[in-house]
Amino acid sequence: MAGDEVDATNGKDAQHFAAFLDYLETPTLPNESNPPKDTTEEVRQENNFHDEFIEESLSHAKGTPTTALIIAWIARSFLFFAAFLLALFPSVMKIYETSHWFREGDPSVYDDAKDWFSNPKLPLQSYFDNSKILMRVYFFIIPYILSALCVAVGLIIPAVPSPLSSSNHLQQRRRAIGSFLRRTLVLPTFLVRLGLPLRVSIAEVIGIVIFLTLNIMTIAVRVRRSLPRGSRKIEFLVDSDGDASKDPIDPISWQACEVWAKTLGVISILNLGWYLLMPVGRKSVLLEALNVSWERAIKYHRWVGYYSVAIMVVHGLMYIAIFIHGDGHPIYDPEGVMVESNLNAWYCSRNECDEDQARMLRRNIYGLVTLFLIMVMTVFTLPWIRRQKFEWFFYAHHLFVLVLVFVSLHYKGAIIYLLPGIAIYGVDKLMALYAYKKTAPVATRMLSSDVIEISFETTPGVTYKAGDYVFLNVPSVSFLQWHPYSVTSAPSAHGKKVMFHLKGFSGGWTDQVIKEALKRDDNTLNVRLDGFYGVNNGICDQLRSKDGVILVGGGIGVTPMMSLALELCATSSIPVTIMWVVRTIEEFGIFSTELADARRSYKNFKPKVWCTLSSHKSSPNNDGGAFDRAKLLEFDNFKLALQSIKESQTSKGTMATPAFILDEPSLSGASNATVMTISTIFALIAYALAVKISKKDSHADTPQDFISLMELAMVSLSVVLWIVMVIGVRYVLALVLYPTTKLTTSSATTEEMAAHTVSTGSSGSGSDLEHSKRDDLVLQSIIQGNIGCRPNISNEFSSFARVVAEKIGRPVDIAVLACGPPKMVESINDYINVPSSFFNLGVDKNQQAFFSFIEEDWEW
Repeated sequence: MAGDEVDATNGKDAQHFAAFLDYLETPTLPNESNPPKDTTEEVRQENNFHDEFIEESLSHAKGTPTTALIIAWIARSFLFFAAFLLALFPSVMKIYETSHWFREGDPSVYDDAKDWFSNPKLPLQSYFDNSKILMRVYFFIIPYILSALCVAVGLIIPAVPSPLSSSNHLQQRRRAIGSFLRRTLVLPTFLVRLGLPLRVSIAEVIGIVIFLTLNIMTIAVRVRRSLPRGSRKIEFLVDSDGDASKDPIDPISWQACEVWAKTLGVISILNLGWYLLMPVGRKSVLLEALNVSWERAIKYHRWVGYYSVAIMVVHGLMYIAIFIHGDGHPIYDPEGVMVESNLNAWYCSRNECDEDQARMLRRNIYGLVTLFLIMVMTVFTLPWIRRQKFEWFFYAHHLFVLVLVFVSLHYKGAIIYLLPGIAIYGVDKLMALYAYKKTAPVATRMLSSDVIEISFETTPGVTYKAGDYVFLNVPSVSFLQWHPYSVTSAPSAHGKKVMFHLKGFSGGWTDQVIKEALKRDDNTLNVRLDGFYGVNNGICDQLRSKDGVILVGGGIGVTPMMSLALELCATSSIPVTIMWVVRTIEEFGIFSTELADARRSYKNFKPKVWCTLSSHKSSPNNDGGAFDRAKLLEFDNFKLALQSIKESQTSKGTMATPAFILDEPSLSGASNATVMTISTIFALIAYALAVKISKKDSHADTPQDFISLMELAMVSLSVVLWIVMVIGVRYVLALVLYPTTKLTTSSATTEEMAAHTVSTGSSGSGSDLEHSKRDDLVLQSIIQGNIGCRPNISNEFSSFARVVAEKIGRPVDIAVLACGPPKMVESINDYINVPSSFFNLGVDKNQQAFFSFIEEDWEW
């Protein structure tokens, strides 16, 4: 809890504290317009009250990993490495399975594989009774099930530090590699205007190259295998002469164009199922296997989406060109009906068609409908629409359900590639819908004219991690819209109380939420919540392995940084600093009390705030007038203006204890991975049953369209039924384990809430920082010298890194997290991403710092 002393657990922690003390004593760099005052004796006492704690920390010896911890680390690492390889296996295997290396020969590897998969003792063989389909099930579905299973088991094993982390040589090499991979490249302006990101890291470039290599290799080997087989293996431009149809196809011909067109269609379906649908879930087990956060996955989802749409468009245009070329061709279409019979949906109703012709026409129309739906979705994903009209984008994107239906109708083998994605994404989406069942009031508090605090509580057994986020739905504003918000609270500092903050933007959804909250007199708001979401191991677990942490926030972007800073300080001894840039005094007042309280409570925490006054509003003084900007550069006037603003913004009435108690959070960790694993197994069983049913004599004349729909419907229904079972089990367990804490949406009345009210005031644990001399000194240490200016990123980072490196006496690894305006993030990138993989800080060769930069990426 806040205020408790946290003992260092080993020698490394003691080094962290000793280094951070020097940084705490390092004066703020002078600012010409606002020079700092002389340091008083009380300020020196404020910065030097750590000595006793450090002596105690230095007395602890550096711990040695136990055998059990080493075994746990090896087992967990092996499971996640196996999950990673299994997740990549289908993509690699698809290259081999479709290649001439696999298919050619007498007998070929393909022939041997079909014989092996004809073994009746194999699981599911009796259901499919088709060695080719069963082979693809084992190649393209089973590996994802095993990958998810490895993740589920791996998440059961507690995360422990690597036993290799004690080796300085290995650490230095790892940091150098990490620093190189995080270096970013700036893309040309014209590409940025088309929607591409401004910067791409080297690690992302490597990932892009790997993805494109898998895609291009799949295309290349399929084309290489198809051309020598002749036109008898294509569908439209087939030579009428039987012998000529066996001749190899000229690589530069219209027949080769048809081979390329079909290949691009297959690739489009692969990308849709494996790279777009499966990883996009908020808690997709595939992301755990690949060690990619959902926030990053959303960015990659956009990249892969645009690329895949381009392939789909080329696929469609190539076929249209083929129909035009073949229409009336003396060999391919002497009757001159190829265009009409393939693109006119009513052709077979007006002309006589056999079943094959009718089926081909329907397939083509399904493809055109799919392309149309995809193009509608793509238009609404363009940055200028997505950012300005998010609701349009949100609703249009749900057309993906129809896309899955028409893709399955267009290509009968599509379900094999879509099944894992449907099973995994279905769990994620259906469990999120479960949050609709509960609506209850949360406590609200206006902290400024456009920022509102929302708080609720959790029951025993429901936990979250610093850096997590929740999805918020306000039914009175929109029944369907859910928006993510990072929690500001920290579990070790705030217990069961959870807080997050919204900033209103004129005309936007958040502005409407604030207006709804202001309509109520009891400081509550009826909402739905879905959470918690975030990294399974927790961001703090990753940060604790660093030698120091710099958290940078701009405006309301400081909220996740507050959560991480408080949790790190409450549970570890590494030095932590928050650099917060605000535009107004009112904005600074939102968290001024919390920062001051944390500064007093935690010895390893140093907050620094820059108030640029760039969006200057009238700042009241004690005489009822207002300070001009020049006077606000003086700390005393700044403090008076802050005090006046806070007094004028006292919330109305009393603030109720939140009635919303999160007692059934979303699935997480091993339970989520297990549910997704079983979901995929059930989906596979449902697909096998659908195939077996379709092979019965009673379905001998059933159109393939119906069979494809039946397969998709049974797969989807199996996922729905499984999730209903999971929800039922969770509900019963909640009743059994927490019978006294179960709340319904109607149990919390206004009268009951009124009986548990607290006086409105600061959410911090200390006294108001403007009313005591000691608090003035704390406020002074946070803001003085930084009024009316912006931070010098280079000076601040190098100062922090230098003192840590000098004290520890070895290269240091410092984590940097930033969330805020693009220009601020760019300035951090400009400093960190220099040609060298490390920074020489002006001391000996061992005094180097590696900065691990993470940008909060919340652009949907």
